[in-house]
Amino acid sequence: YKAIEEAFQSTADLQRVQEMANDLIKRVPHGGSKRSIILDVSIDCLEKFQVRDRRTGNIVQGQGYGELRDKVPADGSDDTVSNDIEEEQVTHLVRFEMETSKGQGPKERELGSWYIIDIDDQLKGNAWH
Repeated sequence: YKAIEEAFQSTADLQRVQEMANDLIKRVPHGGSKRSIILDVSIDCLEKFQVRDRRTGNIVQGQGYGELRDKVPADGSDDTVSNDIEEEQVTHLVRFEMETSKGQGPKERELGSWYIIDIDDQLKGNAWH
C-alpha cells in the first residue's frame, strides 16, 4: 500500500496506480475482497500530564520533570498528584482503521468497526497487528 501511495504522490499517474493496485489484488490471499479505510483525526485537548515515582514522589516524566514532590499525601494515595500541575492545550493525532468486505451487489461494501490503531504516530506508520 505504501508503494502505491508513494507512486501517486510522486507521479500523480492514475493509470500506474491502478496497475499497481490490480497487481496487489492478485497477490493478496483475499483477492481484494477486504479493504481498509484509515482515518487520521487531530484532537485538541486540555490535559495534565505527569508521571511520579510512587515511592519518592519525584516527577519522572511530564510537567515539572526533575522536581521533587513537596506534598506527599500521608495515606500514600495519588488523589492530589495532578492538582498541583496546570492544564496544557495539546493536539493528539489518532489513527483509526475499519476493514470493509464485498457486499451483496456490485460496488457495495459491508462496513466493519472502527479501531484505534495508533496515537501520535508512535508506530511511525507501521501496523501493530
